Amino acid sequence: ACAEARFAPVFVGDVIGQFIRALSDRTMDGQRINLCGPDVYTLRELVEYTSSLLGVRRIIINLPYQVARLQGLLMEYFVPTRPFSLDNFYSLQTDSICADTSPMPTRIQSVVPQYLVGDRHRDFRQSARRDT
Repeated sequence: ACAEARFAPVFVGDVIGQFIRALSDRTMDGQRINLCGPDVYTLRELVEYTSSLLGVRRIIINLPYQVARLQGLLMEYFVPTRPFSLDNFYSLQTDSICADTSPMPTRIQSVVPQYLVGDRHRDFRQSARRDT
């Protein structure tokens, strides 16, 4: 659902750095900090990227609005662990990107492979490959 929703993923290390800065710098009191990564991706692009890192193939279908909404409704009430809900659907109607020009510096390509390809995720990768 909502394959064209846009995101600017931010590295948690950059977020922590901004929190530390805000807590230690009194000039930051009352200031707003936009926490977005340097690049904007669609949900489709993020799923494709993750799939390629895991070495799996996934079909990505951009469902029409009403079908995606129905998917959220059905998964919210009838699928254990609620992998997708109406709240998720509604939140995907608004892009999760920043308008300012000072994004956090870390690109997903420099950190995500460590999370998905490292040895600690071997079982997850094997499970993902079995599902293809």
